[in-house]
Amino acid sequence: MAGLPPEIMAAATNSGSSGRVFRHSIRTPLPSANSDRGVARAWRFATFVGVMDILFCTIVWFGVGIVTEIAPFDNEMLNGGLVVALYVSMAFLRGVYDPRKHGSVEGTYIDALRVWCVAVLVFAFGSLMTHGFFVDRPARIALLIGVGGLMLVGWRLVQVRLYPNFALYHTPRRRVLVIGADSDAERILDLHESRGDDRSLLVGYCDDREFGSIEHPRLLYLGPVARVPILIENLEIDDVLVAFPWAAAERIATTVDTLRFLPVRVLLSPEKILRAIPPTGFVKSFGFDVPMLQRPPIAPRWWLVKGAIDRVGSALLLALLSPLFLLIALAIKLDSRGPVFFRQDRLGLNEHPFRIWKFRTLRHETADATVERQVQRGDDRVTAVGAVLRKFSLDELPQLINVLTGEMSLIGPRPHAPGTKVDGIVFSHAIRDYGIRYRVKPGMTGWAQINGWRGDTATMDKLRNRIEYDHYYIANWSLALDLLILLRTPGAIASAKNSV
Repeated sequence: MAGLPPEIMAAATNSGSSGRVFRHSIRTPLPSANSDRGVARAWRFATFVGVMDILFCTIVWFGVGIVTEIAPFDNEMLNGGLVVALYVSMAFLRGVYDPRKHGSVEGTYIDALRVWCVAVLVFAFGSLMTHGFFVDRPARIALLIGVGGLMLVGWRLVQVRLYPNFALYHTPRRRVLVIGADSDAERILDLHESRGDDRSLLVGYCDDREFGSIEHPRLLYLGPVARVPILIENLEIDDVLVAFPWAAAERIATTVDTLRFLPVRVLLSPEKILRAIPPTGFVKSFGFDVPMLQRPPIAPRWWLVKGAIDRVGSALLLALLSPLFLLIALAIKLDSRGPVFFRQDRLGLNEHPFRIWKFRTLRHETADATVERQVQRGDDRVTAVGAVLRKFSLDELPQLINVLTGEMSLIGPRPHAPGTKVDGIVFSHAIRDYGIRYRVKPGMTGWAQINGWRGDTATMDKLRNRIEYDHYYIANWSLALDLLILLRTPGAIASAKNSV
């Protein structure tokens, strides 16, 4: 049991375990989240990072001031202390100095950069109102944001590179005591180890049943449940995890009742089904807190925002591109006989059918509304004008009408015709989780398209890769991701990669 705190070893010796002590699953024990030592280490980390931030922000402020011809001890220059104080305060509230975020891209770099930008902009606004530091040199705003952001991110890169485990040894870990020693407890231990959780320390377990019939070679037996209050005090326990099956409702209720006076969190081990299908959170339903196994990919309020952007954006684009529409329509009519537009059935949100708008690119007599044969590179059915339109995705522009009517979105997975096949198998049968794409509206462009997966899906590999990118978009949707896709779409179209 090398590596365990002495107090845990002492508890094991006096726990009635017949002197049997087993190997623990945690490599190096760290201080309890509630202990003075743990809190002190967390504050030490926050203080170190905060002091370094103050130093670098001050250097940047004075550097920008000197470069833009302000005397070092001018009143305007000394106001830099306000910016630094504003940044550090906001960073603290944002959790930038939380040691648990050390090393993560979001917590270490992006949050610091965001807070610095906001701090500079807030000060700039106040300065403009009072005719101060920024009023005659707007370029100072860009310099401060750019140089300061690079400085903050740069020193964090060095810190993480030189001290990758710095935060780990300055982060208090929550000490967890397990009550119950059946197969549920064993599964909890397996899950803890498989996920590599460095934020909690499984101290041991208590159980009233005969120890000789229960084998936990990776968890320390600390005695019967009656010893829990003493163990909580002596071992600085933060959390008590009740690992009884949910069917043992009376045992659970009795155990929780004995713990209600103790200053710890009491947690209930999830049932097997919740470990197989982890809940995304808990919600109120019929007056109860119930586990939510799945949430919509886009929250209702963001549906409204995304929908508003779609409607306004499509209306503006239709107005701006109307001359181009007329030119394309004229070219199609001059090139071949048949209608300007091609309509086809597609499936949208929740598999709701709709008719898509496209400029016609195939000879009218060979048009294939049921997609029995996918269009591929060099297809003899494509007209001369159609080849140009398809190369630069101009044939998709009429889908702005579908966006305006709410059937599609500007950004989303591209809609497929219901009968489209790959290797003789309908798409929905070829890919097991294909239907996930119906959880959002189809789009004119998407994550798959800007990552090179345009064109045909005539092989299983092509289809599988495109669906994987679609699923990534759905699982990670945000307005920022939509904006990124929108900005990268012109470049993807101009490259004409995989176009047919």
